[in-house]
Amino acid sequence: MSKAEPLLVFRVGSYEYGIPVAEMREIARVGELRSIPGAAGGIIGFTALRGRLMPVFDLRERLGVPHPAPAKGARVVVGSVRGELAAIVTDEVSEVVTVPKSSIESVPAMWAGAASNEVRGVAHLGERRIFVLALNRLLKD
Repeated sequence: MSKAEPLLVFRVGSYEYGIPVAEMREIARVGELRSIPGAAGGIIGFTALRGRLMPVFDLRERLGVPHPAPAKGARVVVGSVRGELAAIVTDEVSEVVTVPKSSIESVPAMWAGAASNEVRGVAHLGERRIFVLALNRLLKD
């Protein structure tokens, strides 16, 4: 069992998020988005990447992050869980960090709403706090 986890770190608003590198597919430009009538909260549409359709999530709505809409040149982080693809709109993709698993704190039980479902933990790197997303939970909804 590994004692460290590499995370791709990106920023949405003033918050840093990470997803395990093992769940990563690629980083891409935001392509043409098509709306999905009646889509679940946080899904702003779908896009195609190399012929595969995927939902595009905006964490601002999903997790209640206050910040204006992403800039025109925003990037999406494409992840894969059990063969399903999903894209997350980011303001900036910054780096890959290797985080000791012991520095990832579980989400407190008192957290309510979407954050308690999609965030599986908080990684502590010095003064930085990186919200580690559970991509499989994001895709479940």
